[in-house]
Amino acid sequence: MNRGPERRAAVLIDYADGVLTLTKNNPDTGYGMTCAVLDAMEDALLHAGDREDLRAVVIDAGGDGFHEAAVMVFELKPDYHDMDREDTREIVRRGQSLGELISSLPVPVIGLAAAGARGGGLEMMTRVDMLYCTDAALFCLPEVQLGFYPGWGGLQHGARMMQWRRAQEFILLGEEIDGREAERAGLVTRSFGSVEDMRARAAAVCKRLQYCSPHAVARVKAELRKVWREAVEVGEKRDYESHAEVMETRDFVKAMDALQKGRAWNYLKRVDEPPLATGRAFPQLEGVTAGAAPVE
Repeated sequence: MNRGPERRAAVLIDYADGVLTLTKNNPDTGYGMTCAVLDAMEDALLHAGDREDLRAVVIDAGGDGFHEAAVMVFELKPDYHDMDREDTREIVRRGQSLGELISSLPVPVIGLAAAGARGGGLEMMTRVDMLYCTDAALFCLPEVQLGFYPGWGGLQHGARMMQWRRAQEFILLGEEIDGREAERAGLVTRSFGSVEDMRARAAAVCKRLQYCSPHAVARVKAELRKVWREAVEVGEKRDYESHAEVMETRDFVKAMDALQKGRAWNYLKRVDEPPLATGRAFPQLEGVTAGAAPVE
């Protein structure tokens, strides 16, 4: 039986090898940020911490992989003429709430934007830890052209990621840039020549995270968030406590014991394994060329 768009799961959820993958499943809105997508993603991420073996979250979009804008704007008030100040506050609250949930997860969040992202879809991607796309992808914050304000993270986070002068031009003009320019400007982590290469990189990153202490990753990620917000002297003082707390987990004992045997500790499987085929004891992403997965 055809369930129809109104009953379709807004987000497809998959879990394998410590990776939670959330894929937008609303083609009728161009894979935009609808209320249903916001609700589904929020629910999935709130329960992500229930998985003790979680190592990464991947956020993707169905179809060609384009993250469309904040469609939920027109769901709150079908006739935009009726929108008032309280409606705009609710829009910002919903977007910022999900964005904060994404960025505060104790595991890395990887965004995949094969074809790019626009408006609210791009703003949500500014909250992930790593963002990969293709060279042909297109990115845009068109809010200024439409009389809106990029309040979901496009301004506060996007401007910090990009070179300042480039960010001003990009956000103030609402212009469109491709994946290569987005990488040069710092808006995305890396851009690839093909979707296959992009996904191979994401897979390699998720594989590498199996060999990273989850306690160390969580603490480092939390401190990295504060780098933007605090003076370096404040962070340096807190490093004393952060270092001690990570060491107290004793994860380093397993890793060092494995290293002494010329092996690598897999935190997901809780076993030591032969090193990946890089000639080193640790799996190294720099030894993985674009489009190639790590060799075991």
